[in-house]
Amino acid sequence: MIEATKLRILVTGAAGMIGRKLTARLLKERAIAGRAITSIDLHDVVPFDAPDAGDIAIATHASDLSVPGSAASLNCIHFNDIRKR
Repeated sequence: MIEATKLRILVTGAAGMIGRKLTARLLKERAIAGRAITSIDLHDVVPFDAPDAGDIAIATHASDLSVPGSAASLNCIHFNDIRKR
């Protein structure tokens, strides 16, 4: 049974081979541990096109995570959601 709670995923290195394969698998499975995936944030150091995701929201981000403040600017990690687990 798939739970209705929102599940947002961040994939770093999304333009690379492993990132593309992981994203394709997430889009195929559409859920993790019984929780439906509602959105995916894709990040890499180079700009890239988002895959077709149907009803799953996709956002792409391009920045160098080694630059101070770059990770914080993604604004896609919700610490309140992490603390609830």
